[in-house]
Amino acid sequence: MKQEYYVYSGGKDPKNEIVTVLNVPAIGIRAKLSQTDEWYSTLGLDSLMSITNSDFFITLTVEELLWGKEYNLLQYINSTLQPGTPIFWGVENNSTTKEEAAKLLEYKSDQRKTGVSNISEVGVFTIFKGQDHLDNWGSKEANRIGGTDGTAFHPGVKKDEILEAFVEKFERKGTIVYEKSLKVEGILLYRYVLSKEDLYNVSTQPAYYLYAPNGMMNISVTRGV
Repeated sequence: MKQEYYVYSGGKDPKNEIVTVLNVPAIGIRAKLSQTDEWYSTLGLDSLMSITNSDFFITLTVEELLWGKEYNLLQYINSTLQPGTPIFWGVENNSTTKEEAAKLLEYKSDQRKTGVSNISEVGVFTIFKGQDHLDNWGSKEANRIGGTDGTAFHPGVKKDEILEAFVEKFERKGTIVYEKSLKVEGILLYRYVLSKEDLYNVSTQPAYYLYAPNGMMNISVTRGV
């Protein structure tokens, strides 16, 4: 397999460096026409490329290669043969600002502790989707935001320690408890599982659950049901 490497020589702005590459839109059109048996299809493409001064190899700047450009061949097809044909090929620039994107997506950020002042709190949620507490559940403790995302916890975790993990999809925190020790590739690990108490029904967890058998997790509140 042959590999080509681009080496920046210095001097001018790298994005204005010149490179020669395949004319991908022209290659694509020819490949599409080759699926027909009509001899004049290929001849027609050759004529179009001549009219638009196009070739199967083109010279672009690095910026055009990375972010795309308008192609004469596509412009001609759009204006004379098939209106609506895209004239731009490549990755289009996204001019949307972060503020506009956040507003469009109604995005509200999360915040977590860094652990700088207290290493035991590293990764712990303090804000979830812009809220410092929830309103979904039936008690202040149930609505408290806390715990990590469950992928990592603070150093030096002990077997008898009860950990908290905030489950984003369920919009609630749960307690994680030690189950057993095991080895993976010779490395001693602790396995933690969701506390059984977190899956008890309304008789012991009225803040979370409606009337349901033990082990059934009520997420209807978070889905607006």
